[in-house]
Amino acid sequence: MTDAAVFQLIVDKVTAQHLGIDEADWQRFCARVKKEWLDTSTTVVRVHIDGGSKGNPGPAGIGVVFSDADGAVLHEHYEYIGEQTNNAAEYHALLKALNLAEELGYHALSLHSDSELLVGQISGDYQVKNERLLPLYFRAEEAIRRLRSFSIRAIPRAENKRADRLANLAISRQGR
Repeated sequence: MTDAAVFQLIVDKVTAQHLGIDEADWQRFCARVKKEWLDTSTTVVRVHIDGGSKGNPGPAGIGVVFSDADGAVLHEHYEYIGEQTNNAAEYHALLKALNLAEELGYHALSLHSDSELLVGQISGDYQVKNERLLPLYFRAEEAIRRLRSFSIRAIPRAENKRADRLANLAISRQGR
């Protein structure tokens, strides 16, 4: 039984009169519990991203995979993004993940990338010195600020296979 079903069962069976409290107080309590207990917008969604190009610069693609805490895929996306450098492709993957999260109603992200540069720059450990990456960095920072919760972590390439496959699929299809 889902949390929503349990909550509804309680609300259907228990009334303010049973509890000996005012109906308005009971309704306010139910609304607060429903918002705090059943609001999935604070559930942390894991996101794996990858961007790459064949040549540097060259034809580039991105892959984005959203999954729940158990690893079940919630949504995935791949896209050909034209001629880009590898680093720019990584940023485009991040931006797509952030845009999709907003569209899908995910407000708490745990982002995973095999790009040490991207993770270092977004986490503030590295400076963004490349002037072509700077606008992408600022767009990402702006989107991250709109989230309730955000973390980013560098992972080994072997732990990012699905996003990598999607990015490569996008390149191989080149916008088809």
